[in-house]
Amino acid sequence: MRVVLPVRGKIREPGWDVCRGLSLAFGSRFQQTLPGFQHMFPTRLLSKCRLFQLLALLAATVSLPKSFVTAHQQDPTPKPASATIEVIATDKRTKLPAEGLVADDFEVLSDRLKVQVHLVGGTSESALRPLSFWFVVQCPEEHSYYNWVSNGSGFIRGKTGTLQPILQALHPVDTVGVAHWCDDGKLGVDLLPTSDRSAPVKALDTVLSAPAVSIGTIAGGDALHDMVLRVRDVTQRITPGAVPVLIFFYGDHSGMFHKEVEDMLEQPVGQLPIVYGINNGAVSVQRLPVTNEYTQMYVVHFLSEKTGGQVLSSFRGDYAAEFDHIVHELYGRYELGIAAQGENGKHHEIVVRLSEAARKKSGAIDLRFPASYISTSQAPQSPEMLTAAALLQAIKANTPYTEIPFDASAKYSTVDSSTQFRLFIDPNSLSWSDSEGGARKALLAVAIAGLTSDGGVVGTQVKQFDAMQSEADRAAKKAVIFGASYTVPQSVIRVRFILRDATSAHLGSFELPVERIGGRAPVNPSSPSGSEKPR
Repeated sequence: MRVVLPVRGKIREPGWDVCRGLSLAFGSRFQQTLPGFQHMFPTRLLSKCRLFQLLALLAATVSLPKSFVTAHQQDPTPKPASATIEVIATDKRTKLPAEGLVADDFEVLSDRLKVQVHLVGGTSESALRPLSFWFVVQCPEEHSYYNWVSNGSGFIRGKTGTLQPILQALHPVDTVGVAHWCDDGKLGVDLLPTSDRSAPVKALDTVLSAPAVSIGTIAGGDALHDMVLRVRDVTQRITPGAVPVLIFFYGDHSGMFHKEVEDMLEQPVGQLPIVYGINNGAVSVQRLPVTNEYTQMYVVHFLSEKTGGQVLSSFRGDYAAEFDHIVHELYGRYELGIAAQGENGKHHEIVVRLSEAARKKSGAIDLRFPASYISTSQAPQSPEMLTAAALLQAIKANTPYTEIPFDASAKYSTVDSSTQFRLFIDPNSLSWSDSEGGARKALLAVAIAGLTSDGGVVGTQVKQFDAMQSEADRAAKKAVIFGASYTVPQSVIRVRFILRDATSAHLGSFELPVERIGGRAPVNPSSPSGSEKPR
């Protein structure tokens, strides 16, 4: 994006809050749900949004069956706040992850007060939390004085295939997603977190080969801000418990309002990410450069410094080696658990250092860690609601998912306006558990929605079910069959299905054109476009 310095007296106060985060997660349906809401609270001024409006928004945005809306009572008794801190320890001599550290080797100051530390995980795949990697790029741009190849993301175009070997070597529990932003204000999640190792490169190539847009100013900064918040939100919905890692393939020729940059990290939307940057070294950058009290230059450098990541420059164009370096240092990281100080849900400054004994024992070790953390004692969200949110994100992403192969057929009902669908699921792609009588079962969820000719998504519904397979069907290698009744809205041209395995979190997708639905379509569908309610 082009660097634009703010003019005194014209500074906007974003005032982002949780409501803004939810509007990002649900996209345009935020405005459709409460027609008068945007007039009262413009997009940039949602700080006065109330909790009951959030609940109304969620209730209006997605209609879930009773099987999903289970009661989860919160314990009113206050619980002690806690936090997990990601610490990257590097041996200064070898430039490799420092091994063999224990909890007593670390000292942690939270808001300048020393707190007790315990080691959650470190230098072990089984002990560490999974990672949710995100490849982030800027849309192609064109201008006579803006070099998108070096200043933007053009340097990685044509070289994405070199990332494939590193992707193949990731731990099985780790996922990879792709997102982008454009200087004309557009942004998007191009690939939800997936364990499909070939999908990220394909998604990157699609974004990088799109038509170029004109460079922008404030609109580009807003899109970058919103994209980061959306990625954080999607990560907690699709891969709850995973650590989000944003890797920007970006020259970082950028500038934003300082408060807006900080807001990307201060919003309580999912876990704080670890931010990395990879570039070709063409943009000369100072350490944490701030033009003035209002403007933050080189945004990715700032974010990486604040989150414990770093920016890597490859003058020779070996971007795969930089990605490999990031992966190895994250696999060698330490996770420190602390009893947090102060108020829950608030940001707290943090300092991590080695004890005097550890410094004598281990020698020169460099520590990187986030500048702050958010303490929490909230109970985890219902698995049913997390699953529903994950499916709703996937059904809007318009991305094919292949981890669960399946097919579908449909026939219009002769009794009412509904359509009877049957899904034929590959049993070898599911996570099974033993059941009675030699049978086995797998917990699945399916989202169904209609797609309109203009790209709209209407009539979404979510169902959860147990897939059962008898011993005889297993021996005969029969497909798992699931039946569902769904009323196809009038304007729909295709029906999209997303399957999710509750155990593995794997996804599968399938789209059925309306003309392939058997039988006679109802003359007067009971549900007009956009107003259909799940049964």
